[in-house]
Amino acid sequence: MGISGLFSFVERRFMINHKLQYSILVVDGLNLAYSIYKDSPGMGQEFGGNYDTLYHKYMNFNAMLEQCNITPIIFFEGGIEADSGRRRLKRNNRLYKLSTCSNYDPLKEDKLQKSNSFPLFAKDVFMRACKKCNFKIIQSDHESHEEMAELAKRLNCPILSNDSIFIIFGTNLIPFKYLESPEKVKHFRESSLRCKMVSIDRFLEDLCIKRSQLPFLAILLKDEYIDKIPFFHEIVYFPQVEAEDQTYSLLAAMDIVKAFAAVVLSNDYPKISLESTLSKVIDVILEIRVGSELKEMTIPFSESDVVSLPNLKDMPDLPTGIRKQFLHQVLKLNDNDLEVVAQFPDEVQIFMCSIIYCYCRANQASFKIHGLVLMVVLLKIIEISYTNTEDNIERNRVAILSEESIENNPRSNIKDLWNNIDIEDCISAFKILPELHRFQLDIVTKGQGKGYILSESQSPSTYNIKIVHNYSEFQMVLFFTMYLNRLLLCPYEDTNSILYFNSSLLYSLTSHIMANERWLDGLLGCKSLHKLLQKVDNLFSLLKQDKHGNPTPQQVKEERAYPIIDDPGSDEIDVITDTIAYI
Repeated sequence: MGISGLFSFVERRFMINHKLQYSILVVDGLNLAYSIYKDSPGMGQEFGGNYDTLYHKYMNFNAMLEQCNITPIIFFEGGIEADSGRRRLKRNNRLYKLSTCSNYDPLKEDKLQKSNSFPLFAKDVFMRACKKCNFKIIQSDHESHEEMAELAKRLNCPILSNDSIFIIFGTNLIPFKYLESPEKVKHFRESSLRCKMVSIDRFLEDLCIKRSQLPFLAILLKDEYIDKIPFFHEIVYFPQVEAEDQTYSLLAAMDIVKAFAAVVLSNDYPKISLESTLSKVIDVILEIRVGSELKEMTIPFSESDVVSLPNLKDMPDLPTGIRKQFLHQVLKLNDNDLEVVAQFPDEVQIFMCSIIYCYCRANQASFKIHGLVLMVVLLKIIEISYTNTEDNIERNRVAILSEESIENNPRSNIKDLWNNIDIEDCISAFKILPELHRFQLDIVTKGQGKGYILSESQSPSTYNIKIVHNYSEFQMVLFFTMYLNRLLLCPYEDTNSILYFNSSLLYSLTSHIMANERWLDGLLGCKSLHKLLQKVDNLFSLLKQDKHGNPTPQQVKEERAYPIIDDPGSDEIDVITDTIAYI
């Protein structure tokens, strides 16, 4: 969080010009991800985040580091902290951010609104951009300022962060705002990155103190200097833009949150049997919004929760089918649901599991499955055109050749239709649907073909917070479903589907669908898109009948409870619930 007033003090006296080139750079990962988001327009924060656009921003920054031959080490802190005044201060900070997000007004020209929001998947998107560039990534379980500073000192390199706390750890610090922009570096084809750096030597000399005295300075400045941090079973996450008068969006995902916490804590349990008491079960603390207040909630565990629990240590030895079955139990997916999921490509199946979970419990008219599917399809095809332009000509040729056989084949499934979407149909959709006229497809020329990047040319004329709230609930469900899937060692493919999530586009599609009952007829000219969406419509119409208790061709079978797993007796391992760091 930094030390109040310290940056203002050092900016006036201890900044020096510096160039980064052929060097190592320790990066405060979450701080950088947030800084890039805050300084970038068109991130759709009022709707929940435009992750496709944000991914391109992160990739542009990473490309700048590569151009200047800078080797970054991306360090992500965890959420574990000391039970002290600092912990209470962070809780108050989260409450303030939550209040701002719950009263978001896009008509206000208020920079604080954006600075207090951070899209739920932004960290995940940044990590994917870093992995794409093969950057080294370190994820800590707890606050790790001291470890990050020690790493920088051993490597004799500066730290990139806006957190002034690194100054009192005796490291040279580069604040993000003093970096040259990626656009400028790219335009002038520069091979070094100009910046300004806090000179720790000047700082120490001017204050007449030694490096060994810095810990005492930390105490005087009322920051924590802790040798050992105690662990709390607490889940912390980013507040989202939502309606304050509606039920808190996290509650839509409570079943999944509960399972997530249970799996993470599974190593803390003794050997479990039906006769065992629950007195030894560790509770998990969760912060939720009640009206405009932030309250702590303890997640209770029933006996059935404990018995059906897969042990984290045993997870590598469990068959994929068993791990999948546990996820299905948590999401309450029956055989008919799974038949629908199986029709979609592997890369979006976890996305579809989350959609069906929300579809089963949502009565709101503004939760539109077609909008979600169409958003993913459009952005997926656009991204393919951008990243793989040289293959576009061949891809379109194959699509045209196979279109007739697919259209005339009644057995064509979602995967067949999905893999044969024509990019020209996607481009036409933006011209045909009125609500999409405020978007534009910027052409990028590469090799023998051309690709596209989606951008938002103007804001929508209306703002319906109920639509935003419903998709905030969906993001919460998707977020914890994806993390639970990872804890279960990915029985479903851990995909880049979140990169095909643009909440501004989703909001516009939903607005159009709600206002036009026969909206699908408008896409008749986009044959490949229309065929896919018609198939989706038919599938979910049958699913809707099933959810309302009407008879279906196949009787739904109740899935067996997860078998009791006997702990082989290995030493207990401390497991931290919170790997989701926050600002």
